[in-house]
Amino acid sequence: MINYISEIKQILAKYSSIKREMSNLEDHVRSLKLRQNQIELELSQTREIERALIDKIKVETGEEPNFYKILEEISADA
Repeated sequence: MINYISEIKQILAKYSSIKREMSNLEDHVRSLKLRQNQIELELSQTREIERALIDKIKVETGEEPNFYKILEEISADA
């Protein structure tokens, strides 16, 4: 058994390295999930603002705006 101490130490060092890398990946995954949640919240809030604007325009004009058409017109003007 003593003859294999150096090889055992190499294996343990490799396991330790792998564990550190896995921990780093897990940290990155948590960070990415947090950012994903933030972006999804921003998207949800933007959709709420859009819906409120559509409702406001419908009340004022009696018609539902076509956002796709409006975007096309804005893009053509740019």
